[in-house]
Amino acid sequence: MNSMRRFCQIAIIAFALIAFVGCQQKSKGGACHIKGTTDETLEGKKMYLVPLIGPATDETVDSTVVINRKFEFFTDSNKMAIIRPAYYDRAFSQDLLVVTEPGEIEVSIDTVSSSRGTPNNNRLQQWKEDTEKQNALYVKLLKEAGRKLKAGDSVARQRLRQTADSVHNEYVTMTRAMADSLDEGPLKRFFLSLYPKKSPKK
Repeated sequence: MNSMRRFCQIAIIAFALIAFVGCQQKSKGGACHIKGTTDETLEGKKMYLVPLIGPATDETVDSTVVINRKFEFFTDSNKMAIIRPAYYDRAFSQDLLVVTEPGEIEVSIDTVSSSRGTPNNNRLQQWKEDTEKQNALYVKLLKEAGRKLKAGDSVARQRLRQTADSVHNEYVTMTRAMADSLDEGPLKRFFLSLYPKKSPKK
């Protein structure tokens, strides 16, 4: 009886190992390989690959554990996705938007996250950096306009608001131009979704 019980236990363990190895082999066959690094605050924590569009379910969300400040994902999908730690571990890290296209993508999850390696992720990283610069300038101009308003200088306030609007319009133009330069795919659709071009009135 004991030998039968032990045989069943061994069989269950063996089946679990086979299933685990099978899943690993399947995942590592993905055309997109994401190699990530983090800082020490995320050591031993879970990292998630979440679709930007659509439901986040067990079938659509992938996860892995940070070991020696490193993690990796493999996927065959070609979509926009977000790399992030669990909700309660995000205090000191920035979510990162990536394109899960074929190739090897190197990502860093930190207070300022980044990606590089494949053509569209290189473009996305450049857009991210430009976005952060434009946002910082836009907010600075609006704060200064607010101070001028409190000081009763409506002329300076109006001038600063106009400059802020110009900064924003330049950013919109840049984003649309980047979309126009791309072939059809998830990154192009993402950019177009941010600032859709208005159809001419008939």
